[in-house]
Formats: sequence, structure tokens, C-alpha cells
Amino acid sequence: MSDLPAWIQAGAAGVQAVAAITIYVVTRQYVALTRELAGAANEQLKLNRLSQLAEDKQRAGALRGRAAGIEARVSDLPEQPDDTAFRTRALWTADEIDGLQTAAAQVFGLAADAAGKAAVELTWLRDQIQAIRDVPINMGYDYPRSFPNEEWRTRRAAALTSLRELMQHALISADLADSQGKQLSAASALPGRSG
Repeated sequence: MSDLPAWIQAGAAGVQAVAAITIYVVTRQYVALTRELAGAANEQLKLNRLSQLAEDKQRAGALRGRAAGIEARVSDLPEQPDDTAFRTRALWTADEIDGLQTAAAQVFGLAADAAGKAAVELTWLRDQIQAIRDVPINMGYDYPRSFPNEEWRTRRAAALTSLRELMQHALISADLADSQGKQLSAASALPGRSG
């Protein structure tokens, strides 16, 4: 560059200085924007997680409600043969059993196992009562010969146990989702935290 006139050399140095300053300013802006985008992405991830936790808690509550409704009807059935009770008490439907299993599959923990056990017992209990209801009242159901007393008591108790376990799993799942949501919210609220 020594062959170039001095004014061109001075201008070139000025252009290099302006280019260096421009690169520095643009780089700082790029870094700031990247940091802002990363913070926004982290905030979106937190919002998505909070939304998922709220859905988990809602599903657990729905499962608990389903299980509690069926548990109340099973509890209402007598442990010993009672023709009037067997013929008049409200039962659960196959759709309710399926709904219970579907809801349990969406909840954290061992809820699906408890729902599977409950479904087996609930179906058996419902089938026994339906067999009684299929016999006209005036003919009378032959309880001494046809009703499995001991198995009835055992399976009724097993159904109640499974439903109560299911409600407990749902409660634990809801508490876990709630706790995780609070922790995530608290971490976001800490001073000096950005995303």
C-alpha cells in the first residue's frame, strides 16, 4: 500500500475502522437478540411444561372421580346375598369400566395395573348381579345353589381395594403434577433468572 497516495491510505484506515466498529455493533446486537430468543424459547418450554402438568393434574382428578363413583356403587352392594339390593342398586356399565382403564392409562404410576385388576373384578361382580336380574322376581333366584357367596365377598373386597388403590394413584399423580408446577413457577420467579 506504500505506492498509494497518503489520502487513500488514510481513507482506507478510516474505512477499516468504520468496518470494525460496524462489525462490533452488529455482533453485539446479534448476541443480544440471540440471548433474547433463547430466553423466549426457554419461557415457552416452561409454559408448555406448566400446561402439561395442568393437564396431568386434570386427568388425575378425572380418574379419581371415575374411580370414586364406581367405588361408591360397589360399596353399596351387600356382602351377603340380598335379592332386593341386587335387583335395585345402581351398577356400573362396561363403558364406565373401559373409561376407567383409559383414564388410568393416561395417569402416571401404577394406575393402569390397578385399573386392570378393578376391571376384572367389576366385570365379574356385574355379571353375577345381571344373572340374578335375568331371573324374574316371581320365580326367585336360587341363592343356595347358584350364588358363589365366598367368591362374591372376596371379589367385592378385591374390587374395592383396587378402586381405592386407583384413587390413591390418581391423588399422588395430581399432587406430583401440582408440586412440579409450583417448583417450575418458583424457579421462573427467582431474581436474576431469565428463562
